[in-house]
Amino acid sequence: MGTPPKFYNDPVVFRITITNDGETTIVVLPLIDTYPVTYLQYENAEPASDDNLDDGEIIWSDLTEQLGDLEPGESISVLVNFRLKSFPPDGEQIENIALVEFGIDELGRVVTADARVFVLTDPQCTELYVNNTEILVTPDPNAPPGRNILIISATVRNKGPFGVTQARVDFFYEKTPSLPEDDPNPAVIGTAETGAILVGSGVMVSIPWDVTEFEQGNRPVYVFPSTVEYPECLLDYTQTDITVPVKLSAFETLPGDTQVELVWTTETEVNNLGFRIYRSQTYSGNYAQIGPNLIPGAGTSFTRKTYRFTDLRLTNGQPYFYKLATVDGAGHEELSPIAIAVPAERPVAMTLHTRADDWIYAVGDRWQQLVKAENSGTAVTGRFWLLLAAEGAAPVALFADVPVTIPAGFTAEGAVFDHRWTGNEQPGRYIVYAALMSESGSLLLLDAADFSYRQ
Repeated sequence: MGTPPKFYNDPVVFRITITNDGETTIVVLPLIDTYPVTYLQYENAEPASDDNLDDGEIIWSDLTEQLGDLEPGESISVLVNFRLKSFPPDGEQIENIALVEFGIDELGRVVTADARVFVLTDPQCTELYVNNTEILVTPDPNAPPGRNILIISATVRNKGPFGVTQARVDFFYEKTPSLPEDDPNPAVIGTAETGAILVGSGVMVSIPWDVTEFEQGNRPVYVFPSTVEYPECLLDYTQTDITVPVKLSAFETLPGDTQVELVWTTETEVNNLGFRIYRSQTYSGNYAQIGPNLIPGAGTSFTRKTYRFTDLRLTNGQPYFYKLATVDGAGHEELSPIAIAVPAERPVAMTLHTRADDWIYAVGDRWQQLVKAENSGTAVTGRFWLLLAAEGAAPVALFADVPVTIPAGFTAEGAVFDHRWTGNEQPGRYIVYAALMSESGSLLLLDAADFSYRQ
């Protein structure tokens, strides 16, 4: 009948219900509750008992003093809370015996009662749960103009051991997703209530979430199901990440003759007013907006979308550095990582990707510089350079003018430079450039990445 404890020191709860089947009001109602001290340790009771000795017997001299008089046909309940000390033999239940021998009615008469009632552990903790894979997020098609509202739907399932007539589902979001050290730091989205949930079945609930003023990024969302009948029962919560408002899956450059085509793809957009493009001729600064003031976005969309913009009248052989900004309904910008292109009369069908093996280094750390080369066209012959620049300083060559031939279909990634930080280096931000030059000395390809070194 109940949810048995699984581990030592687990809570064990008994619910004692007393009903007045007579025709007069009970104004004095004593109760004695006995329990096996071998298995149970008494914690407390609701309402509080007259004694707390943990000696196997709990006494209430008059329940009506705390719960009020018991009218004909009315019932009152007493909760008794224990902790499991040891397990009974296999097959045996932990029984609690509640004894109500008599009561006194409003006329002062003694009213007899059923002598003993055997009470089993209270089945208050059915297992309600939500799978994070079943949490759905869709835009609200009826949102007011200028507002971006999501509909969050979650299916609450009942694993048993008994059904519930009603459940409560609370939704929260993480207020400070960029500060994982204070997780969880939840803020309320809303609450939904279900109808009955039978064992083995589930029901879906939905709530609206206004994200109009949110800056973009992933925000954890927490879903807490609980039973309305037994609010004291604590159940596990479910967490999922919801992208608010734009998830950029790709931003790349396609160089051509005196031009560069920029291509980017979004997986989701929420409250996305549009995009702006910024360009510089250096990696670390002096970015200026190019193109239209705003390239319109999809607003709110949960389907993949691809955008294109062509930057014209450029100089062949000159590297250009681009940042893409997504702009939300409040005018806030979020910048993408840097994309680099070198326009040419006949661009090579090849890419370079460079990155360090960590973001931040300290004295004694080993730094490995990784480079990935991919050639989807014909063979390329040239000379490879790797340059390092402390922020604000001119780059120096880690190695230079290395002859290379990249065959058609070639793909490889590996460490091209290895260094152990000694403490003699200048601390700060560093930028690494990987460059491929033609035999005549013109720039064919360039990529860059940055990291920090701290003493």
